[in-house]
Amino acid sequence: TDRDLVVVTNSVPIAARLATMPSVSLQVLGGRVRGVTQAAVGGQALRVLDTLRVDIAFIGTNALSVRHGLSTPDTEEAAVKRAMV
Repeated sequence: TDRDLVVVTNSVPIAARLATMPSVSLQVLGGRVRGVTQAAVGGQALRVLDTLRVDIAFIGTNALSVRHGLSTPDTEEAAVKRAMV
């Protein structure tokens, strides 16, 4: 199509992969990057997410439970994922 896809991510590997795609308008969330997941977390990422309204979200998780929903062992990542929803 003639419209760009706007992608907002807190993932360093995903940002690196999309950065060279001409049809993608990329915004990377700031904050501290966790070494294990290479994801930006913390107050800076949360503040940006608070200003956004998205049409579609793709969110990774460590576990999924019918009773508790998405799960991750890291509290900062959990806060960012919660803000994405």
